[in-house]
Amino acid sequence: MVLVVANDARMTYIASELSEHFNVQRFEEGMNLMSIKYAILPFKVNPTEMRMLVNQLPDDCTIFTPIKREFLEDLKNPIIVMMDHDEVAIYNSVPTAEGTIYYIMKHTEQTIHDANIHVIGAGRCGETLAKSLRNLGAHVTVSSRNPNLVARLFESGIKTVELDELVLRESDVIINTVPAMMLDKEKLGHVKKDVYIADIASAPGGVDFVAAEKLGINAQLLPALPGIVAPKTAAAYLARFIKRQILRR
Repeated sequence: MVLVVANDARMTYIASELSEHFNVQRFEEGMNLMSIKYAILPFKVNPTEMRMLVNQLPDDCTIFTPIKREFLEDLKNPIIVMMDHDEVAIYNSVPTAEGTIYYIMKHTEQTIHDANIHVIGAGRCGETLAKSLRNLGAHVTVSSRNPNLVARLFESGIKTVELDELVLRESDVIINTVPAMMLDKEKLGHVKKDVYIADIASAPGGVDFVAAEKLGINAQLLPALPGIVAPKTAAAYLARFIKRQILRR
């Protein structure tokens, strides 16, 4: 039996997709969880409530979680962190990129075509974003400290640079994908006043939002974009991965 904790559209779609192949139950308060063989946790969680839930699962229940969670660390259960798998993360980068582009178009007064756009981080989302924006005619630069990722972008014909004062001053749009402080008060002091900053890293992101607000800079934290702009597609990627993992066991 497969348990799905469905608290948003993405998880609802996952439950529907998996129900075509497995006996799927949606979590309800007070239900007996001892017959659950696989549990699918959502993206948005209340750690206290979710800890209580997983503690009711049998030890042989395999738990699928989108990202690593502290409340799962002491469990004996097999844990599958879905975003640690390239198959999931790369597919997930597509709706993430489209969602980011949507917010850029919504919050700027110029076209993406011919805009100077800087992407911080050359991971899965950073690479997909850079290629998508370049295909729309943007002048894209990417900063990354990982030489392997830089080489991969170089092979794709995308410019890579150090994150310095000049790059920040020239950028019309800055996108952060790194879950660490990348744009602090000092760096924000070098950006254009009409720049748009989209932070798509995991909360709390990599931008000093307090400093940005004081400087009058439009900076937004945009978590969980796939679930906002394309929950059905994002769910299909995840359900396909989960199905394959279950059938292998």
